[in-house]
Amino acid sequence: MPTIHIRIQHSPGRHEPLERLLRSLQHPAVIVQDNGGAPANPWRGFKQCLSNIPPAVSHVCVLQDDGVACRNLVPVLHQIAESRSNDVICLFLGGVPRRTAVRAKELEAKGHRYVDVHGADFVPVVATMWPTPVAQSFLQWCDENPLRLGHRDPRSDDAVAGRWMRYTRHKVVCTIPSLVQHPDDVPSTIGKRASAGADRNRVALFWIGDNDPLELQW
Repeated sequence: MPTIHIRIQHSPGRHEPLERLLRSLQHPAVIVQDNGGAPANPWRGFKQCLSNIPPAVSHVCVLQDDGVACRNLVPVLHQIAESRSNDVICLFLGGVPRRTAVRAKELEAKGHRYVDVHGADFVPVVATMWPTPVAQSFLQWCDENPLRLGHRDPRSDDAVAGRWMRYTRHKVVCTIPSLVQHPDDVPSTIGKRASAGADRNRVALFWIGDNDPLELQW
Protein backbone atom coordinates (compact mmCIF):
# COMPACT_ATOMS: atom_id res chain seq x y z
CA MET A 1 0.00 0.00 0.00
CA PRO A 2 1.52 3.36 -0.97
CA THR A 3 2.29 5.87 1.75
CA ILE A 4 1.81 9.36 0.36
CA HIS A 5 3.19 12.51 1.97
CA ILE A 6 1.46 15.78 0.93
CA ARG A 7 3.59 18.92 0.79
CA ILE A 8 2.45 22.40 -0.20
CA GLN A 9 4.91 24.68 -1.97
CA HIS A 10 4.13 28.01 -0.33
CA SER A 11 5.38 31.51 -1.06
CA PRO A 12 5.13 34.19 1.66
CA GLY A 13 2.15 36.51 1.32
CA ARG A 14 -0.15 34.00 -0.40
CA HIS A 15 -2.19 33.10 2.66
CA GLU A 16 -5.67 33.28 1.13
CA PRO A 17 -4.85 30.90 -1.76
CA LEU A 18 -3.18 28.57 0.74
CA GLU A 19 -6.28 28.47 2.93
CA ARG A 20 -8.43 27.78 -0.15
CA LEU A 21 -6.20 24.84 -1.08
CA LEU A 22 -6.27 23.42 2.44
CA ARG A 23 -10.08 23.61 2.49
CA SER A 24 -10.32 21.74 -0.80
CA LEU A 25 -7.71 19.17 0.19
CA GLN A 26 -9.34 18.11 3.48
CA HIS A 27 -6.24 16.16 4.43
CA PRO A 28 -3.16 16.90 6.55
CA ALA A 29 -0.32 18.48 4.62
CA VAL A 30 3.11 19.89 5.38
CA ILE A 31 3.48 23.53 4.34
CA VAL A 32 6.94 24.19 2.96
CA GLN A 33 7.52 27.93 2.86
CA ASP A 34 10.35 29.38 0.80
CA ASN A 35 12.08 31.95 3.00
CA GLY A 36 15.01 32.47 0.64
CA GLY A 37 14.15 36.12 0.08
CA ALA A 38 13.57 38.18 -3.06
CA PRO A 39 13.33 37.57 -5.88
CA ALA A 40 10.97 34.64 -5.49
CA ASN A 41 12.42 31.39 -6.78
CA PRO A 42 9.93 28.57 -7.49
CA TRP A 43 12.75 26.12 -8.22
CA ARG A 44 14.27 26.76 -4.80
CA GLY A 45 10.91 26.08 -3.14
CA PHE A 46 10.29 22.98 -5.25
CA LYS A 47 13.64 21.51 -4.24
CA GLN A 48 12.74 22.03 -0.58
CA CYS A 49 9.48 20.13 -1.11
CA LEU A 50 11.29 17.12 -2.57
CA SER A 51 14.02 17.05 0.07
CA ASN A 52 14.21 15.10 3.34
CA ILE A 53 11.42 12.66 2.59
CA PRO A 54 10.90 10.25 5.53
CA PRO A 55 12.14 6.70 4.77
CA ALA A 56 8.70 5.10 5.18
CA VAL A 57 7.10 7.37 2.56
CA SER A 58 6.69 5.79 -0.87
CA HIS A 59 5.48 8.95 -2.68
CA VAL A 60 5.55 12.68 -2.11
CA CYS A 61 2.86 14.87 -3.66
CA VAL A 62 3.81 18.53 -4.13
CA LEU A 63 1.00 21.05 -4.58
CA GLN A 64 1.54 24.72 -5.38
CA ASP A 65 -0.30 26.94 -2.93
CA ASP A 66 -2.54 28.58 -5.57
CA GLY A 67 -4.12 25.32 -6.73
CA VAL A 68 -7.47 23.76 -5.80
CA ALA A 69 -7.85 20.03 -5.19
CA CYS A 70 -10.76 17.94 -6.40
CA ARG A 71 -12.75 15.95 -3.87
CA ASN A 72 -11.27 12.63 -2.76
CA LEU A 73 -7.86 13.64 -4.10
CA VAL A 74 -5.81 11.73 -1.54
CA PRO A 75 -7.76 8.45 -1.83
CA VAL A 76 -7.45 8.50 -5.62
CA LEU A 77 -3.72 9.24 -5.35
CA HIS A 78 -3.32 5.86 -3.68
CA GLN A 79 -5.00 4.17 -6.65
CA ILE A 80 -2.80 6.07 -9.10
CA ALA A 81 0.36 5.32 -7.13
CA GLU A 82 -0.44 1.61 -7.26
CA SER A 83 -1.11 1.55 -11.01
CA ARG A 84 1.77 3.88 -12.05
CA SER A 85 4.24 3.13 -9.27
CA ASN A 86 7.42 4.40 -10.97
CA ASP A 87 6.08 7.35 -12.97
CA VAL A 88 6.02 11.02 -12.07
CA ILE A 89 2.35 12.00 -12.16
CA CYS A 90 1.20 15.52 -13.06
CA LEU A 91 -2.24 16.12 -11.59
CA PHE A 92 -2.69 19.30 -13.64
CA LEU A 93 -2.33 20.05 -17.36
CA GLY A 94 -3.27 23.37 -18.94
CA GLY A 95 -3.26 24.53 -22.54
CA VAL A 96 0.51 24.43 -22.37
CA PRO A 97 2.87 22.65 -22.77
CA ARG A 98 1.39 22.67 -26.24
CA ARG A 99 2.54 19.31 -27.64
CA THR A 100 1.32 17.47 -24.57
CA ALA A 101 -1.99 19.35 -24.57
CA VAL A 102 -2.65 18.49 -28.22
CA ARG A 103 -2.02 14.82 -27.53
CA ALA A 104 -4.18 14.96 -24.39
CA LYS A 105 -7.13 16.18 -26.44
CA GLU A 106 -6.78 13.17 -28.74
CA LEU A 107 -6.53 10.72 -25.84
CA GLU A 108 -9.34 12.28 -23.81
CA ALA A 109 -11.70 11.74 -26.75
CA LYS A 110 -10.80 8.04 -26.61
CA GLY A 111 -11.35 7.73 -22.86
CA HIS A 112 -7.71 7.49 -21.82
CA ARG A 113 -6.68 8.46 -18.29
CA TYR A 114 -3.07 9.50 -18.92
CA VAL A 115 -0.97 11.32 -21.48
CA ASP A 116 2.83 11.18 -21.61
CA VAL A 117 4.50 14.57 -21.32
CA HIS A 118 6.17 15.18 -24.68
CA GLY A 119 9.95 14.91 -24.51
CA ALA A 120 10.44 18.44 -25.84
CA ASP A 121 8.01 20.04 -23.37
CA PHE A 122 8.42 21.40 -19.87
CA VAL A 123 6.83 19.50 -16.99
CA PRO A 124 3.77 21.27 -15.50
CA VAL A 125 4.50 21.08 -11.79
CA VAL A 126 1.41 22.82 -10.37
CA ALA A 127 0.67 19.47 -8.73
CA THR A 128 2.94 16.45 -9.04
CA MET A 129 3.31 13.10 -7.31
CA TRP A 130 6.81 11.62 -7.16
CA PRO A 131 7.91 8.14 -6.11
CA THR A 132 10.45 8.78 -3.37
CA PRO A 133 13.40 7.12 -5.17
CA VAL A 134 12.63 9.12 -8.31
CA ALA A 135 12.47 12.39 -6.36
CA GLN A 136 15.83 11.59 -4.80
CA SER A 137 17.45 10.71 -8.13
CA PHE A 138 15.97 13.87 -9.68
CA LEU A 139 17.60 16.10 -7.06
CA GLN A 140 20.86 14.20 -7.35
CA TRP A 141 20.86 14.60 -11.13
CA CYS A 142 20.28 18.34 -10.77
CA ASP A 143 23.18 18.65 -8.34
CA GLU A 144 25.47 16.70 -10.64
CA ASN A 145 24.44 18.43 -13.88
CA PRO A 146 24.24 22.18 -13.21
CA LEU A 147 25.17 23.04 -16.80
CA ARG A 148 22.14 21.11 -18.09
CA LEU A 149 19.59 23.08 -16.06
CA GLY A 150 19.32 25.80 -18.71
CA HIS A 151 20.45 28.68 -16.50
CA ARG A 152 23.28 29.39 -14.08
CA ASP A 153 20.73 30.21 -11.37
CA PRO A 154 17.40 28.68 -12.52
CA ARG A 155 14.07 29.91 -11.18
CA SER A 156 11.60 27.86 -13.22
CA ASP A 157 10.72 24.53 -11.60
CA ASP A 158 8.75 23.59 -14.75
CA ALA A 159 11.80 24.07 -16.95
CA VAL A 160 14.24 22.22 -14.68
CA ALA A 161 11.91 19.21 -14.40
CA GLY A 162 11.52 19.25 -18.19
CA ARG A 163 15.27 19.18 -18.74
CA TRP A 164 15.67 16.29 -16.30
CA MET A 165 12.92 14.38 -18.11
CA ARG A 166 14.53 15.07 -21.49
CA TYR A 167 18.02 13.97 -20.50
CA THR A 168 17.09 10.94 -18.39
CA ARG A 169 14.03 9.89 -20.44
CA HIS A 170 12.12 9.17 -17.26
CA LYS A 171 8.39 8.82 -17.87
CA VAL A 172 6.23 11.72 -16.75
CA VAL A 173 2.49 11.57 -17.33
CA CYS A 174 -0.49 13.89 -16.80
CA THR A 175 -3.84 12.65 -15.60
CA ILE A 176 -6.91 13.04 -17.81
CA PRO A 177 -8.84 14.83 -16.39
CA SER A 178 -6.83 17.13 -14.14
CA LEU A 179 -7.39 16.45 -10.45
CA VAL A 180 -6.02 19.83 -9.36
CA GLN A 181 -7.19 23.12 -10.81
CA HIS A 182 -5.05 26.25 -11.20
CA PRO A 183 -7.59 29.11 -11.19
CA ASP A 184 -5.00 31.65 -12.38
CA ASP A 185 -6.31 34.31 -10.02
CA VAL A 186 -3.08 34.89 -8.08
CA PRO A 187 0.02 36.71 -9.39
CA SER A 188 2.74 34.29 -10.43
CA THR A 189 5.88 33.94 -8.32
CA ILE A 190 7.95 34.60 -11.46
CA GLY A 191 6.28 37.94 -12.19
CA LYS A 192 3.19 37.15 -14.29
CA ARG A 193 0.18 39.09 -13.05
CA ALA A 194 -3.17 37.44 -12.50
CA SER A 195 -5.25 38.02 -15.60
CA ALA A 196 -8.65 39.75 -15.58
CA GLY A 197 -10.05 36.49 -16.90
CA ALA A 198 -8.25 33.18 -16.45
CA ASP A 199 -5.65 32.45 -19.12
CA ARG A 200 -6.75 29.23 -20.83
CA ASN A 201 -3.12 28.12 -20.97
CA ARG A 202 -2.87 28.37 -17.19
CA VAL A 203 -6.12 26.64 -16.18
CA ALA A 204 -6.87 22.94 -16.54
CA LEU A 205 -7.45 21.70 -20.05
CA PHE A 206 -9.79 19.03 -18.65
CA TRP A 207 -10.86 19.75 -15.05
CA ILE A 208 -12.76 17.05 -13.21
CA GLY A 209 -14.83 19.68 -11.38
CA ASP A 210 -17.38 18.26 -8.93
CA ASN A 211 -17.13 14.72 -10.31
CA ASP A 212 -15.70 12.00 -8.10
CA PRO A 213 -12.31 10.67 -9.33
CA LEU A 214 -12.91 7.43 -7.45
CA GLU A 215 -15.60 6.59 -10.00
CA LEU A 216 -12.99 6.51 -12.78
CA GLN A 217 -10.71 3.62 -13.68
CA TRP A 218 -7.08 4.53 -13.05
